[in-house]
Amino acid sequence: MILSALVLASCAAASTSNSVAPTPGATSIVQVANEASNTVASFQLGLGGNIAPVRILGGSKTRLNRPTQVWPIVGSVLYVVNRGNNSITGYPNSSGGNVAPTIVIAGAKTTLNAPAALQLETSNAIWVANSGNDSIVQFAAGANGNVAPVLRLAGAKTDLHQPYSLHYAFRSGAIYVINRSSNSIAVFAKGSQGNVAPIQLIMGQKTGLREPAQLELDSKGNIWVANTGGRNVLEFAAGATGDVAPINTLTLVTGQLRPSGLAFDAADNLTVADASQNALYEFAASGTRGKATPIAIVRGPKTQLRSPQHLGVPQTIATPIPGT
Repeated sequence: MILSALVLASCAAASTSNSVAPTPGATSIVQVANEASNTVASFQLGLGGNIAPVRILGGSKTRLNRPTQVWPIVGSVLYVVNRGNNSITGYPNSSGGNVAPTIVIAGAKTTLNAPAALQLETSNAIWVANSGNDSIVQFAAGANGNVAPVLRLAGAKTDLHQPYSLHYAFRSGAIYVINRSSNSIAVFAKGSQGNVAPIQLIMGQKTGLREPAQLELDSKGNIWVANTGGRNVLEFAAGATGDVAPINTLTLVTGQLRPSGLAFDAADNLTVADASQNALYEFAASGTRGKATPIAIVRGPKTQLRSPQHLGVPQTIATPIPGT
């Protein structure tokens, strides 16, 4: 998902409440899980205002139930985590309307318990954060049905406390996890499983973490957090650990932000979801420091945004976004 310089320049020059035509040929899609309406909506970036989604997935056949995160693979499958029915559902990537999933991972063997986040790695193995039983599990590539995970991270040493977001770092193989109830970020080394301690644990008063919702890494490997309770987006240095202050705190010049999700494109342009305002805020990579002004805001009844949660951008596994 690449926002070209022309798109950004046009957006910056325009009012954030007006639509701006995207550059022809630009692949600029962000997908959002609407927890309150059991839908997944897709939007073309570079367009602000009260706009309809490019497509929307929803209806009784979809089996969507309190969706929290989406993970779309270009030309392949759109995975969705459903907290309401302890399942992972998968659909053809361009699906819209009321369509049945082609993949349903659910049942006692899965150990799914209030799953809140997922990500695929380059092998197509599926990583899932279970907020209900303080665990991270991995399913084999192509998993479907009532199947057991192939590995599990859980136990007192892990410091997992309501894991609510995860990021698999493609370059290092490390797993980054947000712990919502302990206001912390745990990082696990490549190959970690069982009851093992994280190699980094960001936690304490200086961090400013309050009800963190979603984390992502930028192209430098820095850690960005949608910090719901703090009403801001926090950035931590790549190797941060302990009770450390963020190196950047992103807020709005005008108005308040209560972020529930975020996503980067390949150029480090940032989109932030706000569930309290049913809105998406788009920031140019050059405008994500301190008090900032979005280049576009998606908000209004036509958007069909209903408590938007975690965001996802179309991924090509061979060249994942972000490439960290």
